[in-house]
Amino acid sequence: MNSTRDASHGRRRYERKHVLLAGRLLRGVDTVSCLVTDISANGARIVLDRCPEGDRFGALHIDRFGLFAGELRWAGDGSAGIRFLDQPKTVAAAVAAVLPFTGMSEALPAA
Repeated sequence: MNSTRDASHGRRRYERKHVLLAGRLLRGVDTVSCLVTDISANGARIVLDRCPEGDRFGALHIDRFGLFAGELRWAGDGSAGIRFLDQPKTVAAAVAAVLPFTGMSEALPAA
C-alpha cells in the first residue's frame, strides 16, 4: 500500500511545508487558478474557488516550480488535496531548488 503516513509512527512520510504559492489545477480541458498552501514531496493542499471538471487525474502547475502530474484525492469547502504522481525525489528537488530552506532533503537520494 502506498500510504502517505508512516504506519509505525502515525506520522506523514514526508514533511509538509506551509507555503503561499500561485498555481493552476488542470483536469481534462478545464483549468482553475489556485493557491498552494502546503506542499510535501508527495502532495499539496490547494485553495480554489471551484474544482475543475474532469477525471481525478490531472496536473498541478505551481509557479516557480513547474508542472507536476497528480491525482485529486479529496475536495471540499474551497480546498483540495493533490497526490503527486511524480517520484518524491523529483518533487523534493524542484522545491528545494527554489526554497532551499524547506528541509525536503529526506526525499532526496543520499549523495
